[in-house]
Parts: sequence; structure tokens; C-alpha cells
Amino acid sequence: MGHYDATMMRLGRLFRERRTALRDALNHYLQNAVAIAPLRGGATYWVRGPDHLDVEVFAAEAERRGVLIEPVGPYFADSKAPRNIFRLGVTSLPLDRIRQGVAALADLMRDLPGTAHAFPDTASAHLVGAALQTAMSGAVLLCKTVYGDPCTIELLPNGRMSGRAGYANEDCDEGRWWVEGDFWCRQWSRWSYGETSRLMTTITGDRIGWFDAGGRLVDSAVIRRADLS
Repeated sequence: MGHYDATMMRLGRLFRERRTALRDALNHYLQNAVAIAPLRGGATYWVRGPDHLDVEVFAAEAERRGVLIEPVGPYFADSKAPRNIFRLGVTSLPLDRIRQGVAALADLMRDLPGTAHAFPDTASAHLVGAALQTAMSGAVLLCKTVYGDPCTIELLPNGRMSGRAGYANEDCDEGRWWVEGDFWCRQWSRWSYGETSRLMTTITGDRIGWFDAGGRLVDSAVIRRADLS
């Protein structure tokens, strides 16, 4: 029994690590495009994609790119299975391959027909330079994680930023932000792999959108001034 218990504990720890790696990768690459349900055990997430997603076509193209996903049709007794939901598991996938697999899925999803999230043609909402610096300094950003938890980010005028995620603010991180010409830049200590992101920024009303260098929407949030939040 001792060997069995030790094996089960080791497997449980391994699955938790892989599950967390998958959740974090989805939150980093596809936070604006998909949603996942909370998972208490196992190593598979049910992922809900955009409404226009045809998971059968998506799965076939993902396989050609070396990523396997599972349509959920067989789990339903009738033909009313959602067309935009799939299962994504990491039971036998090494930790160091999870991120690259999700990154490939993100590229594929953003290239799908019907994904109308290109950088706007009008310049009125696009902020650069001093205007971007002024808009972001002292702002509070409100969004949700890919797994549905609230997330609040405070952008301090001195270039520091503070993030709190979860209903009890159980996941916190610190980082810095700055402006380089047309790009708003951010770097967390731990979130987003601690890497620097350089993003084009639009603000329309209370909505802020971030786009990559190719003009594809990668993230969005509600933006408020700190003194009004």
C-alpha cells in the first residue's frame, strides 16, 4: 500500500503541475478568445471557443500543426453538442511542450475566418506617445481570467503596476509598464512568463484593446481612472 500511495501522490502532483501549466498558457495566449470551467482533478479542460468556431474543422487544422484536441460530440447523447467546445488534455504531455502547443492553437484561432478583431482603420481610438502615456498613467484595468476569476490591474504613474486575480485576490503579481513610441509595454515578475509584451493600444469609451504587431486583438479590458474606480 505504501508504494501505491506514493505513486498516487506523485501522479496527483504531476497532473496538478500540468493542469496549472495548461491553465496559465490558455490565460496568456487566449484570454480574450476562450473560456474554461474550473477543474478540481484530472488533466483535461473543456474549452469554449468563439461562437463562430467549427471545432471539427479546427481540430483537423490543429492536428496538421501538431496539436491534438478532442471535439465533445461523443459526450452528448443527441446531435446538439456545442460546435465551439473541445477538450484539451495534458495527461501525457511534457511540461515544456504545453506552452508551445497552446501558442500554436492561439495562432490558428486568430487566423480563422470570422475572427473580426483586426486593428481598427480609424486613428481616433489608437493612442501613441504622450497621449498613450497620459491615458495609462494611474489607470485601473478590470478583466477576467480565462477561467472566469476577476482580475484588477493598477498602473501607477511611476511605471509600476500591481495585479490581483481571484475572488479573494489570492493570485498577485507586480511588474512595470512603459511607452515606446506607438507601443504600450508591460512586464510582470511572474505572470505572462515574466516576458515583455509590446502592444498597440486602442481606447473606445471604457474599453481598452491591445493588438500585436500584426494587428490582431490579443487582449482587452475595462479601463477606469484610479480616482473614479
